Amino acid sequence: MPIDVNRVKDGSHIGQLYKPFEIYIKLLIEYFGKNIEYDPDSVGDLPKNFKKLTYQIDAVNQGYSMLLEHNGFMLADVVGLGKTIIATLVAKRFLISNGTLNTKILIVYPPHLEQNWKSTFSQFGLDKHVRYISNGSLHKIIEHKNDDYWPKEDYDLILVDEAHKFRNHKAQMFQQLQLICKTPRAVEGNVLGLRKKVILISATPLNNRPEDIYYQLQLFTDARKSTLPVTNLQGFFAPLIKKYKEVLAAAKVTGKPDIGELRKIYGLIREKVLQPITVRRTRTDVESYSAYKKDLDEQGIKFPAINPPVSIEYKLGPQLGELFINTIDYLVNKIAYYRYRAIEHLLPEIQKKYYTQAETASKTLAYIMMTQLVKRLESSFDAFKISLDRFHLSTARMIEMFEKGKIYVAPDAQINDLMNKGWDEEQIDEKVLELSIDNPKNQIFVPEDFDDKFLSLLKEDLVAIDTICKQWKKTHVDPKIEVFKKLLNQELLRKDYNPSGKLVIFTESKDTARYLLKYLANGVTKSKL
Repeated sequence: MPIDVNRVKDGSHIGQLYKPFEIYIKLLIEYFGKNIEYDPDSVGDLPKNFKKLTYQIDAVNQGYSMLLEHNGFMLADVVGLGKTIIATLVAKRFLISNGTLNTKILIVYPPHLEQNWKSTFSQFGLDKHVRYISNGSLHKIIEHKNDDYWPKEDYDLILVDEAHKFRNHKAQMFQQLQLICKTPRAVEGNVLGLRKKVILISATPLNNRPEDIYYQLQLFTDARKSTLPVTNLQGFFAPLIKKYKEVLAAAKVTGKPDIGELRKIYGLIREKVLQPITVRRTRTDVESYSAYKKDLDEQGIKFPAINPPVSIEYKLGPQLGELFINTIDYLVNKIAYYRYRAIEHLLPEIQKKYYTQAETASKTLAYIMMTQLVKRLESSFDAFKISLDRFHLSTARMIEMFEKGKIYVAPDAQINDLMNKGWDEEQIDEKVLELSIDNPKNQIFVPEDFDDKFLSLLKEDLVAIDTICKQWKKTHVDPKIEVFKKLLNQELLRKDYNPSGKLVIFTESKDTARYLLKYLANGVTKSKL
């Protein structure tokens, strides 16, 4: 029997002529997957004080798809778009999909964000499925010595807020997080697979070095067999990490990095690796998309307009200017911060017994202390003087320890604070010995445990510190505060410029905050402070 070719062709895909609109829909399905099938109402009822916003629902949908496909994603919306709400909704959707009976969630956060997460998850009714932990306490989950946390293998989903702070894969904090994330799930729920799901939350995912990003990705994907378009992350990142280091090395010679090369490096990372696993929108993105804009307008939501930063100049004058430059020279070039480099100068056999990479750790700590002092100088002269005096006292006390024949190296004890509180030698000894049981890095040494030159280096540092201490004790003027005080009264609190009469002042230093409160109270009414 002859085959009717035309009938077969018409009855199969071969003979079909698709309309342009149908091809367009097919493209959307291929590109966006199940995102286009998502019903915004499936999020469920939101708490009364929350508004259902389309741009957030789309982010939930997009992020959840990435979570299932890649075992994790980066939530990187800019500040103010509700990353906490989006992450909570993704967690709720995962909880429902995986099964509410056994699903367990861990939230890792910086201490200052604790209440924000607890409040949000409580309002969404997710309390019994979650445990909260600060990023400095991850060892508590690994050790599992109490019932405050579930064992590391029990967690199914991990949310890491301000993930950019996990920037060094060699740091203990990062290694602890990695162990928790990579430990297989103890129970497989309705969402198949024993790999944990991980959400990395950060408004600045590209602020880290290429090497840091590479290791962060491995919290939820494999270096050589990733689910990303770039399946071999190791091969992709290796030349970029090398190039990045070359750019930085060249910058030490030229004085500035090659911005063009850095843009190329981060451009490749963003395009080839981060884009498929990142949910990121700016306020401009949200406001420029008509559907989102309409949604915001209908609900009466407006993003506040932000004026560009305005720099305020103040003049130091010849004498103060010379002191400022001289001080920077001392802080950066003449002081070596040996007070914080004690373990570097222990005898080799003692170093090996208690510490790993002692020289690197010591130099890193010294650099941190140098940076802190420079920051204090730029914050306020008052804060700098206080920090400088503390540094002077701390160095002098270590020299005294050598004279007494007993040197405390106890990172967990805060020896100077104990001394300031009036603890005697016997009490401090007992405290350090107690801490050494859990952490052998807390030790009491004798002068013979150190190399011969360490004490003389400490004394050289003290002479340099003493020099700038004396110079700053003679200084009682502060042109920065005078300019700020004038600006405060004449402009920043003017009714036409600032109708609310409110002003928020940011500072990293408590000493600067106290200084401002004390100084400004003399010229500004308390109702304005």
